[in-house]
Amino acid sequence: MIKKSGDIKYLLSRGKKISGPTVNLYLRTASEIGVAVLTPKRIGKAYQRNKMKRLIREIYRKNPTWFSGKKVIFLIKRLNADYAGLEREIGQMVQQR
Repeated sequence: MIKKSGDIKYLLSRGKKISGPTVNLYLRTASEIGVAVLTPKRIGKAYQRNKMKRLIREIYRKNPTWFSGKKVIFLIKRLNADYAGLEREIGQMVQQR
């Protein structure tokens, strides 16, 4: 997990940004892997934001080859509770890089 605000700011400014309809993905090659899921408060209620975070962390956990050797930030743009659709979208975004 990426927790330090300095690490997050660095990755947001220097990482490769890939935009999708639901999520923005920021990638940067690194010796240590890490993930952060960011959700603005303007999006939905807390339980909806938390559900999206859980879905994205599960996608990250189930597809380790997509993110090997990288630090990743997922910035949620809008709510989408469909796991299969979200996994498909993130998979396409990772293949774009």
